[in-house]
Amino acid sequence: MKKLIAILMIALFVLPLAASLVSSAQYVQTIITKRIEEDNNAIGSLITGDTQARLFPVDNPDAAMRLQEAGFNLITPYSGMDNLLVNPNHCSDGSLNIFVNRKARFALQFLVPRSEIVANILKGYGIPQYIPWTPFDPDYPYLVGTALKIQFLIENKGEQYGKQLLEEALQELGATKGNDGKWYYNGQPVTVKFIIRVEDERKDIGELVAHKLEEVGLTVDYLYKDFSGAIQIVYFGDPSACEWQIYTEGWGITGMTKYDYGNFVWFYSGWWGGVPDVSWGGDYQNQTIDKLAEWLDTGNYTSEEQFWQMVNEGTWLGFQESIRIFVVATADILIASKDLSGIIQSPKATPWNEFTYAALQYSKGDTVYFSNRYVYKEGWVWNPVGGFADMYSAVAVRAAVYFPFGVMSRITDGEPGWSPGNSTTYKVEKNATIPADAILYNASAHRFQTAGEAGIAGQTVANEVILNYRIMPQVKYHDGTQMTVADLLAPIAIIFEWGKDTSTNTTQDPWYEARVARNYATFLATFKAVKILNATAIAVYTDYDHIDPGVVASAADLWASTPLELYAAMDLLVKSGQGYVWDYRSQNPDQGIYAIHLIDPTQVQKMVNLTLAARDNPPSWVQDLIDMGLLTLQEWQERVDNLVAFANTHGHLLIGEGPYYLDSYDSVNDQVTLKRWMEFPLDPQVILEELSPKTVSVTTTVLPVTPNKAGSVIATLSIELNGQPAQANQILPFAVLINLDTFESLFLNITSTGAGQFQVILPKDMPEGYYQLSLMIYPKGYSNPALDSQVVHLVAPQTTTTTTTTQTTTTTTTTTTTTQTTTTTTTTTTQAPSPTQTTTTTTTTTTAAGGISGTTIAAIIIVIIILAAAYYYLRK
Repeated sequence: MKKLIAILMIALFVLPLAASLVSSAQYVQTIITKRIEEDNNAIGSLITGDTQARLFPVDNPDAAMRLQEAGFNLITPYSGMDNLLVNPNHCSDGSLNIFVNRKARFALQFLVPRSEIVANILKGYGIPQYIPWTPFDPDYPYLVGTALKIQFLIENKGEQYGKQLLEEALQELGATKGNDGKWYYNGQPVTVKFIIRVEDERKDIGELVAHKLEEVGLTVDYLYKDFSGAIQIVYFGDPSACEWQIYTEGWGITGMTKYDYGNFVWFYSGWWGGVPDVSWGGDYQNQTIDKLAEWLDTGNYTSEEQFWQMVNEGTWLGFQESIRIFVVATADILIASKDLSGIIQSPKATPWNEFTYAALQYSKGDTVYFSNRYVYKEGWVWNPVGGFADMYSAVAVRAAVYFPFGVMSRITDGEPGWSPGNSTTYKVEKNATIPADAILYNASAHRFQTAGEAGIAGQTVANEVILNYRIMPQVKYHDGTQMTVADLLAPIAIIFEWGKDTSTNTTQDPWYEARVARNYATFLATFKAVKILNATAIAVYTDYDHIDPGVVASAADLWASTPLELYAAMDLLVKSGQGYVWDYRSQNPDQGIYAIHLIDPTQVQKMVNLTLAARDNPPSWVQDLIDMGLLTLQEWQERVDNLVAFANTHGHLLIGEGPYYLDSYDSVNDQVTLKRWMEFPLDPQVILEELSPKTVSVTTTVLPVTPNKAGSVIATLSIELNGQPAQANQILPFAVLINLDTFESLFLNITSTGAGQFQVILPKDMPEGYYQLSLMIYPKGYSNPALDSQVVHLVAPQTTTTTTTTQTTTTTTTTTTTTQTTTTTTTTTTQAPSPTQTTTTTTTTTTAAGGISGTTIAAIIIVIIILAAAYYYLRK
């Protein structure tokens, strides 16, 4: 998740090679996005026609439904996630932070009323969440056992158990309960400093959780903050200062990836600096979790089975440690005019992605107006190394300006190694030898050198990845520079220069930034060298390994959406000694330290001046590229001239190669103007064809009483894809059996018995008892599953010598995922002429043009699973 291209802005996607440059006459030519903070005002601008889309989710489902009735498009992907971030560090001033006690943190898992939040706050537009994956993630089937184990444990123990745990933790910490029902420590009320975001549903969630804490007798300090106010304290501050103890985090999702161990690494561990531990300046650290994260991040496993075992183990440990309490996955409500088309939808990603910007059309003209809650606020930074921390600029600017053309995971199902139209091809060879003429960057010498010079020629690495960027000759950056293989090497220089600490006992490395090292830990640890093969192809030598070659290729991908002359300009400014850093978390404005921001006029002018000064005397690493024959001095000078001309014309240096360039930013009105980049070389029609949504439905027939022996048929399935019987190679079906006593899980075998017909088979003998059968049927290419869940009873087969008449009860459930916005459930009981009574339940799950309506999956997962669990516990 935090590989090189994830930050070097941001190589998530790749599109196919077009035969020639595309005529853009039929596509939107100008996009003007402006700040409208309040939803009501944004909705009003849609109704009057002043804007054509709202880029930020609308909080009011009722208002959104009225807009839909008025003809607007509602798009509801599960692209949001809300959780609580807990500060586990001791306070440097000696005051009490109760969440240094793991039991106190763990108590929050049981105190958060997830189903209540979905029903009353989200109005059904969401599902309870217990781990950082949902059923819309391609990895969820491999983690469903752990997810359901956690869910059943929380539901079984309940809120009262959470209160009991919290009181035990307070006693262990030395707090006492007064006659007034309040907890005290050293004569002072035990206070929880709770930062609550005010912009969206997190305000209500935070207040609800705060009330639960007050019911236990804690005093809560309600610290209401907007985005800027919150991140300054939580992410920029020292956690040991204890200015906060709980924070209502929120996440926007722009894509999905299969084998996304990064969800574990980022949300549970400190390996990438994702939790408030010693890497944030605190004293908390969990070395067990961190080591597991490092192993996963560096490919320290030998099989797919071991990989999933490690992710499941880490998720269970992260749940117990409870630095993050996952609350809900939100079905974000996005509104767009019916006159807009070409919007690329994903089950889990925002529709305002790179693909949408490339394919966007408007039937009423070539200019559209969008609104966003913010476009920019003071303190945010935009740069391709350590900036773009906010979701607001990601959807309003970044997704339009950058369009990485390397190897990626498909946005609709997370399949790795994908490159539409084969714009980039790759080949992975294991156990390769580094050739002498491969190139690397020596941070100690501050220059590029060959593997022969570095003394690593002949060494064996895990993988050689050959990447052929077939589209590169057609790619031009927004400053008019033609992309070449030299651009691929610039990020390597920056990452190793600033991410490798070359300090010794006698010298201090002046060009080392710990946050850069943390951001690129995987790349720094695994990348060894790269060899230029020809004008479009390279061979990357890496110790990164994975069970899927597509993931290896994605990790080795060196595509650079930013031209080398801009990397040089930023590098010169940071090295100038004027108080500039790369990462937004490294800045400290109070001390005059600012992160690189490419639309700040003062910084832009400084970069222009520094680059012009280096026009005839290039920076050392640029001179290396010239000496290696990858660049000429004249080409460097032309690049400098292009950069300066762009800055003079547009007033900023946010230069990419995406479907739009940033024409201007209006700081007074907080408004950006994007204009279509006519040199963009890809045909949008291919995007529309390859990323179309797919619909799958399943009808499940289960015998509630089933033999517990290997080979027994648990259920029969009838599966349709886009209304036709599904072939085995068109779907990814999963069936998991959960023991309702121990919560242990077992994957079942699924075999095809004909067109659209499948059987679910027990792979081994199982103990007698009650189990939950969970089914997840995914259409290949679109991670929007049909889900079903039922209770089955496994019993030992009986041996009898007499003939008897047996009454059999069969349950059939039909679960359908469609592209409408209604949910219907009907139950019909019919008496057959024979002594067999059949009960049929039909559930229709719907997708609102690119997502699932919030009243659907909740109905399928929550209600059925809870009823199933309730059935078992009532039986006990």
